[in-house]
Amino acid sequence: MTKAQNNTAVQGPLIVFDGVCVLCNRWVNFILKADQKQVFTFSSYQGLPSYISKEGVSIPLEHSIALYDNGAWFQQSTAVLLIFKKLYGRFHWSQLAWIAPRFLRDFLYKQVAKRRYQWFGKTDSCRVPNQEEANRFIG
Repeated sequence: MTKAQNNTAVQGPLIVFDGVCVLCNRWVNFILKADQKQVFTFSSYQGLPSYISKEGVSIPLEHSIALYDNGAWFQQSTAVLLIFKKLYGRFHWSQLAWIAPRFLRDFLYKQVAKRRYQWFGKTDSCRVPNQEEANRFIG
């Protein structure tokens, strides 16, 4: 897999997150640690390069974790479940959540998303990747 650079198209799945949200940054840290094969590339929505098409985004990016994969956008609980599937495979316990109807999964997701700053906090600036992580981030 080719790593995404600032002037090239994204190769492989891209996770777009809120760069100032403490919960979102913890989620990114979790994925970075679990992603031993370095499948994912990351961008904060605040720094998302303009060459990435937002066509297909149904919810403003600041309201949801988003996964951009093969030209399609996935958001909210669907994005989270697909990320877990790519990390651990389709037989991981997390995939049991697909049984729940999407409206219920997304309702729970929205409740946490709405309160994330209140419960987990907010930083003054976006996450800056360290040297080891720099090739995994764009924007």
